[in-house]
Amino acid sequence: ISKWGFDNPQFIGEYQNKDIDMLWSEYFQIITKMANSGKFDIVGHFDLLKVFKFLPKKDIRLLAKDAIKAIKKANMTIEVNNAGFRKPIEEQYPSDKLLEMIYESD
Repeated sequence: ISKWGFDNPQFIGEYQNKDIDMLWSEYFQIITKMANSGKFDIVGHFDLLKVFKFLPKKDIRLLAKDAIKAIKKANMTIEVNNAGFRKPIEEQYPSDKLLEMIYESD
């Protein structure tokens, strides 16, 4: 995000300088742009921003809604990845809440 390696432990301190809800909003806007570009077939690590447990106060489903719609419209696939179980967040990408939303999206 803006040349910041948000998933790199070396740069974890930068989270202290961020509005976490705004960061999540920007993250999903970037994913929406990616989906709208028509250049990709798959989205990996859909909610990777959660890796260090800096979670939004807002409902993540509301923040991700437009990105999920764009991904569906672009006929892209969302990868389910269990690497998060080895990270501080200790859950898969995407989260259960987002998986349910993705499954139910029309």
